[in-house]
Order: sequence, then C-alpha cells, then structure tokens
Amino acid sequence: MESSPSGTADDRETGWVVAIGASTGGFAPLGALIAQLPQDFPASVLVVQHIGPYRSGLAQRLARCGVLPARDASDREPLRPGVVYVAPPDAHLLAGPRHLQLSHGPKINHTRPAIDPLLRTCAIAHGPRAIGVVLSGLLDDGTAGLQDIKLCGGLAIVQDPGTAEAREMPMSALDNVAVDHCLPPESIGQLLARTVAQPPPPLHWPEAALARIRREQAASEGRDTMAFLSAHTEPTMQTCPDCGGTLWQVRGSQPPRYACHTGHVFSLNTLARAQYTESEHVLRSAVRALRERAALQREIEALERARGNAEAALLAGHEAHAARHQADGLMQLIEREASGNGRPG
Repeated sequence: MESSPSGTADDRETGWVVAIGASTGGFAPLGALIAQLPQDFPASVLVVQHIGPYRSGLAQRLARCGVLPARDASDREPLRPGVVYVAPPDAHLLAGPRHLQLSHGPKINHTRPAIDPLLRTCAIAHGPRAIGVVLSGLLDDGTAGLQDIKLCGGLAIVQDPGTAEAREMPMSALDNVAVDHCLPPESIGQLLARTVAQPPPPLHWPEAALARIRREQAASEGRDTMAFLSAHTEPTMQTCPDCGGTLWQVRGSQPPRYACHTGHVFSLNTLARAQYTESEHVLRSAVRALRERAALQREIEALERARGNAEAALLAGHEAHAARHQADGLMQLIEREASGNGRPG
C-alpha cells in the first residue's frame, strides 16, 4: 500500500529537494557540483559536511563556486528553490515538507551534523521528490539515509569513487544501496540540472517502509526510542561509546546499524572506530595512573632511605620499577595501534 504522510505539502506547494552529504575530501566535489547548477535551478539544495562543532565558512565558499546563493541554514527557515542551505556547526539539518529544522539531538555515527538524518528526513517529507547525493568521505555515513530515500521512491546518486579523495562513503553506498547513478561531481551537477527541470513525480510513499523510517528518525532524535528498539532491534553485548548504554542492532540493517535508548546511532564501521578511540583513551589513562604511581613510589623510596629504612626503600623502589615497566608496555601497545596495526577503517 502507498500513502501520503500527514502534514506533507500537496503537489502544488512542493517540488524537488536535493540533499547532499560529504565528509573528508568533500569540499572540492561539492564546489564542482554546485558550479553546474543554473541560476533558475528549481529545487532546494541541502548540504551536510562533517564539520562537528567548528565553524568552517562552507556556505560562503560554496556561494563563490556557482551562481546560487548559499547560506547556513536556520531553524524553521522556509525551503526555497534555487538556494543552497548548509548545516551549521554542531546541529543536525533536518528537512520538513516546507521548512528546515535544526536539531541538537544525539550524535549519529559519532558526529553532529550527520548525513543520515538529513537524507532520512528528506525521504519522509518529500518521498519520490527527494534526491540524495553522497560524495567523498571516510566510513559510511549516508548509506542508511540513501537506503531510506530509495525505499520512499527517491533518487540515489553517488560520486564515482575513482574521483573521490576518500572512497569509503561512496563505496559503502554502492555496496549497500541500489544506486541510480555513479558519476564524477561535475556530471552529478549536470544530471541534477536536467532532472529537476522535469515536473516532479506525484507524492506517494510505501506505507510500511514509511512507518519504520519515521520510527527510526524519532528514535534518533531521542523520542520514543524504546518503542523503536522493541519493534525493530535486538539487544547486543555492545555498549554505546557516547553514553555507556546497551546497544541494540537494527534488524535487517546492512551494513549493521546499532542504536541506544538515548538516540545515538552507529554503523558497524563507525562503532569500531569509536571503540578504538575509547580504548585508546582508557589505555592512556592507565599510562598516566601508572606513571603517577611510579613517581610516588620513588618519593617514598627516597624518604625511607633517608630514614635508614632500607627494606621499605627497597620495596618502594621495586614497586616504582614495576609501575614504570607496565606504563612503558602500554605505551608501546598504543604506538603499535596508532601506526596502523588494528586501527579500524
């Protein structure tokens, strides 16, 4: 069965929406794509670049790449055709039927802004009129969002990995999504211009897919998480690197996807990277504690020696040596991991 979600704009009030996600090495293809869009481009363009909490000036730089105006998105800002909206620092950019929304909800794939929430909300709000684009980047943010766009009848476009500085995001999308087009950035821009020049298709959504996608989006915003987890996931032995809660694996997700009850979501590769970072932090904390213990035992050794207590001084010296030896061993392990042995993607 197909349906029109309640609250969506009717056919006369909404047109095409293009949602673009990029990460490492993403500015060059973004600029090349934007440069191909004409001044009368009849679609809104929404952009997420992984920037975390840091200001990047991306909107101003994109405005210089082409003829379309580009600006940081504002909460509740109306969607206008021919405008490039860029996710600001530390906020997820979400698409509604007529307006944008900025969310400071849980991090997705260990980052905020993230690509998946933008693509997923475009699928929910615009269905077959949503066009998702994944450009250069590490790991696999954007794959799940592209899957949702395809489930809702939209188009999925991916940068040719051979033209990407970081191939992982495009390759993940190609491996896991029925992608409609795989092209260099300039060709993607030209394809977008041709596609949105055509009348947008009627607004219809597959009912079952839409219900599941809506539940997952609500959970990722920290709303009704247990309802989604109980209906669509299985508990695992893993814990969330961001909050320490139990992680649940989304049934049928490919690549595997994990969520916690507070709304954090991780792909398999992102979870592996986050666990690596967490384990390095724990190991470095252990090194610090062992070095502090060695230093304190050396002070005790000197004090006992000055008192003429040779046995106590000897014992403290042995403990200092052992702590220092353990710290050095952990540092060697950390350095081996950092050099590439065992470091995830």
